[in-house]
Amino acid sequence: MSRGSGASRRCVAQREAFRTARDPDLQHTYATPQIATLPDPDHTSGANNVTGATTRALELLFGDKYDFLVTSLIAGTTPIQYHRFSEMADDVVDVRVYQGIHCRRADVVGRGQDKRSADWAQSRAEAD
Repeated sequence: MSRGSGASRRCVAQREAFRTARDPDLQHTYATPQIATLPDPDHTSGANNVTGATTRALELLFGDKYDFLVTSLIAGTTPIQYHRFSEMADDVVDVRVYQGIHCRRADVVGRGQDKRSADWAQSRAEAD
C-alpha cells in the first residue's frame, strides 16, 4: 500500500492503533489486514452501500427494533442475535475496517449514501 495519499496514511494509522492496542487480541488479530487493502481505501464501501440500503429498507418496513438471527452456511460459525437492524449495519462497518479493506470514513459514508437512497425510494413508493 502506498503511504503517499491521505487515505492510505489514515489506514496505516488505524492499523498502528490496533497493533499497539492494550488488548492483545486486537494486537494479534487486526495489526495486519485480513484482505488486501484497496488501491484507494477511502473510496466509499460498496458492501456498506448495500448493507445501508437493505437495513434501512427493513427498518422502514418493520421499525428499527426487531429481533433477528443471522446464520452462516460455513461450518463452525456462531449465529449472531441482533435486536436492531442498525446493529447489524454497525457490525458491517466494523468488519470492513478490521479486515483492512477500507478506512472507517469510507465505510460510514458508504452506509449513509444508500441509507439515503432507501429513504428516497420509500418516499417515491408512498407518492405513487
